[in-house]
Amino acid sequence: ITTSFPFATAPCRRSASCSHVDENEDLGGFQAKRCKQQAEEEEEEEEEEEQAEEEKDKEGNSAAADQVDVCLGMADVAAPQPVRPGVWWVDTGSPHAVVWTGPGQGVDLQASSADALVQGEGSALRHAVRAGQGGCNVNFVQPDAADGTALFMRTFERGVEAETLACGTGVVAAAVCAVAHGWLPAAEGAAAAAA
Repeated sequence: ITTSFPFATAPCRRSASCSHVDENEDLGGFQAKRCKQQAEEEEEEEEEEEQAEEEKDKEGNSAAADQVDVCLGMADVAAPQPVRPGVWWVDTGSPHAVVWTGPGQGVDLQASSADALVQGEGSALRHAVRAGQGGCNVNFVQPDAADGTALFMRTFERGVEAETLACGTGVVAAAVCAVAHGWLPAAEGAAAAAA
C-alpha cells in the first residue's frame, strides 16, 4: 500500500493572505509548502539566539578568568573528651557524641534489634552531651571486619531527629575516637607494616 501526502501549506505568520513565494520543505517524508519570507525570519531568529548564547559564553569565560581560587579545609579536631564510660565528645566542625558499642557490649549495630537503641539512646544523648541548645549528632560505633580493620557506624542526626544513612563529619569523629582509643589495632599494625 502506498500512501501519498498532498502538499500542505503552512500558514504565514505575517497574514492569512500571504502572497510571498512558497518553498518546498521536507517534513519527515512528505513535502510542505512554506512561506519563504517566514523561513528567512526564523533562520535570522535562530542566528541571533546563537550569537547571544556565544556572547554569554564569552562573558562567562572572562568572568572565570577574574575569579580567585578559594581553598577550604577542616579545622584540626581536638582529642575526644570523655562524657561518661563509652561515650566521647568530638567536635569535627559539627558536634558529635561517639558511643562505643564494641565487643562485650552485647550490641550488634547491624541487626534490626539495634534500631531502638539508635533511636532511643540517640534521642536521649542528642541534648545531654555538651552541645548546648543545638544538640549534637550521636554516632554508635563498633568493629565491622573480623580482622579488626574497619568500623561500622550508625548515626542519630540532630535536626533530622532520626537515623541518617550518611554522616561525613560523624565518620571523622568515629575515626578520631578509634585512633585515640586503639579501637582498630589490626589496622594500626597493617599501616605500620606497610610503611
